[in-house]
Amino acid sequence: MRYAGSEAYSLDANEGRRRLDERGHAPFEVVEGGGLDARARRGVSSQFVAAFRVTLCLIAAVFVLGGSRVLISTATVRVLEANSGISQSIEEAKVANENLQIVRSSLCRSSRIDRIATQNYGMVFATSTDTIQVDDQNQNQGQDASQQEGEPSADDAQHSDEAGSAAAES
Repeated sequence: MRYAGSEAYSLDANEGRRRLDERGHAPFEVVEGGGLDARARRGVSSQFVAAFRVTLCLIAAVFVLGGSRVLISTATVRVLEANSGISQSIEEAKVANENLQIVRSSLCRSSRIDRIATQNYGMVFATSTDTIQVDDQNQNQGQDASQQEGEPSADDAQHSDEAGSAAAES
């Protein structure tokens, strides 16, 4: 005899088969994919994996947005510092321009030029004026002849005065 479930069966082979046929199924059946044991072997559920992926994507998006905000803020600060430096340079250039205009106006005063001309170069103000009038070509020919004879012309006298003043300056 043998025990199958809660009843005892005879070891006679024919009789055991007949009894199995009467019952229609074996005393133990294996059902695939059902029960607590199958769920435990399956591991992590697909819903959990999907939620975990969504969470990772959100964390990555937060890091990307935070990094981009930091980069934009850094670039903005650099541009503002550059603008501040340019503004300071413009202000300094304006001050230098005003100073140069003051110096230029003081150097261009006619009283200063008159003082330098009289003190440094020995020039004096003209007491009388000479006027030359040329009416016809015969007089011009007479002047050319007098210049050829050795009298210095007004241009020669002016060039010699400029050469003398240049030598005095150096």
